[in-house]
Amino acid sequence: MSLEIVEERMKKLEEELKIFREKELNKMEKIKNEITLLHIQVTEMEKKKNIKCLTNINKSFEKKITEKRGNCTKKKKYVKSIKEILYELKILKEEKKKNGNYLNRKFIFQNYIQDIGNEIKQVFLVMNVQRQCLFKSILEELQKLKYKSVAYFDKHVHVQKELDLLIHSINNNALMDIFVLTKNSQFFQSELAKMFRRFCRYVENSSTYSSASEQGNC
Repeated sequence: MSLEIVEERMKKLEEELKIFREKELNKMEKIKNEITLLHIQVTEMEKKKNIKCLTNINKSFEKKITEKRGNCTKKKKYVKSIKEILYELKILKEEKKKNGNYLNRKFIFQNYIQDIGNEIKQVFLVMNVQRQCLFKSILEELQKLKYKSVAYFDKHVHVQKELDLLIHSINNNALMDIFVLTKNSQFFQSELAKMFRRFCRYVENSSTYSSASEQGNC
């Protein structure tokens, strides 16, 4: 695997990590916006319910006041008994209690929504920190891999240079040996030719001497 391929893969991984990070941040932002919108809607709904409840209470009190005024304008004398007064007071207390319970429920519900929102925010913060740590560790591993790849490539280049020098040296030595062997072979052939010529001359001289001796004897 060449260094260019490793760098290309590392760039591709960095781009994918960047895209993944942007997508996750967009998702988190969208969820935060939805939570904020939900909180606003719940608050508005509670306001509408409170306004409606107060309107109903005001209408009830206006109706009672109107009835009381009508009763006062009547010519008939009417004296409410203690039992009826206590009964009305009981009804008023119950209504106040209901209103208080409603407000308490509203307060509890708002606190519950806020607690849920805080828990969700805390979870997202933890997830964001974990993602940042994960991205950091991945980038560190990629950086280490890059350094190792560069070191491996440098080592490979050094070994390749050493091999080239060794092959060049072997080639030079082999050429020198072939040159010396060729020179020695030529020298041997030359000496052999000289010896053969000497032998031929010796044979010729010997033949000539023998012929001359035979003629002298005759």
